[in-house]
Amino acid sequence: MGTELGAKSERIGMKRAFCAWFAGLTIGCAPFASSAREVASAPGAAASAQSAADAAADNMQAAMRRGRDRVSARDFGALCSGTGDDTRALQAAVDSGSSVELPGGTCIVTDAIRVQPGQIVQGNGRGKTIVRVSARFRKSAPGVFYTPAMGPASNNREGPQFRDFKVTFEQPDTSSRAELNVYPPAFYLHNVPRFTMSDMQISQATVGIDMRGDSGGARIDNLEMSAYRVGIDIDGATDSVRISHLHFWPFDITQRQYAIWNAAAQVSIQSGRCDDIHVDNLLQYASQLRFIKTASGTTFGELSNLNLDSFGGLIVQGGSLAIASSIFSVGYRDYQAINMTGGYVRCSACVFAAVTPLARPMVQLSGPGGGYLQISNGHFRTWGDMTAVAVSGTGWNTLILSGSQFETDANPRLSHPVVELGPNSQGTIVGNRIIGVGSGSGVFIDVATDENHVIANNVGVGWRFALPPTSRRMTAFGNANGVDGGVPGSLHGDLTVDGGISYTGREVDKSYAFATPADGQTVTFPAKSGSLVMAPKGDLRALRIQLPACSAQYDGAVVRYTSSRAVRALSVDASSGAVAGAAASLVPGAGNAYLCRGGNATWYRLY
Repeated sequence: MGTELGAKSERIGMKRAFCAWFAGLTIGCAPFASSAREVASAPGAAASAQSAADAAADNMQAAMRRGRDRVSARDFGALCSGTGDDTRALQAAVDSGSSVELPGGTCIVTDAIRVQPGQIVQGNGRGKTIVRVSARFRKSAPGVFYTPAMGPASNNREGPQFRDFKVTFEQPDTSSRAELNVYPPAFYLHNVPRFTMSDMQISQATVGIDMRGDSGGARIDNLEMSAYRVGIDIDGATDSVRISHLHFWPFDITQRQYAIWNAAAQVSIQSGRCDDIHVDNLLQYASQLRFIKTASGTTFGELSNLNLDSFGGLIVQGGSLAIASSIFSVGYRDYQAINMTGGYVRCSACVFAAVTPLARPMVQLSGPGGGYLQISNGHFRTWGDMTAVAVSGTGWNTLILSGSQFETDANPRLSHPVVELGPNSQGTIVGNRIIGVGSGSGVFIDVATDENHVIANNVGVGWRFALPPTSRRMTAFGNANGVDGGVPGSLHGDLTVDGGISYTGREVDKSYAFATPADGQTVTFPAKSGSLVMAPKGDLRALRIQLPACSAQYDGAVVRYTSSRAVRALSVDASSGAVAGAAASLVPGAGNAYLCRGGNATWYRLY
């Protein structure tokens, strides 16, 4: 009897502590007997009324006996029935300092849950454990779950860990963005480095994860999310951030809310400064992926296996990104696959597809200058009259496009070029191919001005190449369109050929030498060459040509030269011997020939 009364007295003490801990919650705590005698004489009705508190106290005792390594929120009164307010119970469980298990069911919260660094909060699966954020949630709270700032990533402290549950927000069934409830982030992790998040879902949020400040070292894996503003917000990370298998999709979106989502104003990931980001297996629908330039800086890192579906695309203001094996699709005319206004982007083995004619280039680099876009081994599928790739700027921007395949509609009739190098661009476009134009017409590569471009070995049967009619800086050669006459080319500088050269099947005389003399320069005639072709960059005020020595053993030899540009003051002499009747000037395209008479060691002008 004494043992039984002692146990009951202990339970009463626990019940008192329990109810004191949760004062203010809607938990039924009957008046407690103050002694073992009162317990012994308590009527059956009173014992029945205390059954809920008995059970809760027993659960709390069980949690204490298990130690503080792991506790269940149920031990602290969380019902997670989808009706009551579970905020204080969840906070009490977290305040235990132990790892916290959220039970199956729907836990209603109306205020922030503060989680400590290194603490684990986990559910029983994102389809079973649901934290529902009430419309009554305190809007001035930092977030639904938050951790106080921990300092820089360099201190190597471990952040909190979140696993296997869902956070969803109550939103009205509306087609107007202005009518949505605006909430704090689902997870507010400012300056919280090395946190981890896995097997989670966030739906109907305003902001999913706010990890601005130095939250470097974070790892996010297998996260499903819908957020109307920003999914993951990064700015200030000084260590690697790894995001894998992010599925940014209209989870829990109603038919009316699709009108908001399809406006593509939401952003899956927004990154200002991030020192080394790694994103792989991202699938986003009707959303933007943004790398911006902030006061903190920009992002550098690697992206792979992306699927940017329908519209929104990749927005780059700055930073340095390497992208591989990714798919960019655009389904609405006013959107783009990539829109760059700065930074460096290198994209390898990527697919770009439009399913409607786009009002702007599918991939575009523009802006104040300094931008660099490199696409190699890509595949472009355009639709209707549109441009696939365009580069221009108010300052110099650079495009490197190589080894890529372009596909259009059959027999297209295009007024827009497929690839366009506009003003203030520098391009290296090499080894690309487009399917034959058939009975259609259009321009494959359009180059606006004669700049330091390299346009080489591109093939487009039946397509036009719109290159500058005269070129002094651009190099263009080896481009083919299967039409008689081909694509005009141009080379600059001295050309050295080891082997034969043929033109329409006839070999070019190897004795020809080539030079690009500057104004006032002396050109020494090559000793083993009988012909010299000069191609100055402009008209020359003065030029000296020195012929080989004329001697008995050279008797009867003829040398000749020509210039593509005018020479106003020309002087001709020989390394040995005299020159008779030397020309004093040249007009463009003109030249002279001289015959050596070894007997008197004199070169005589023939014309």
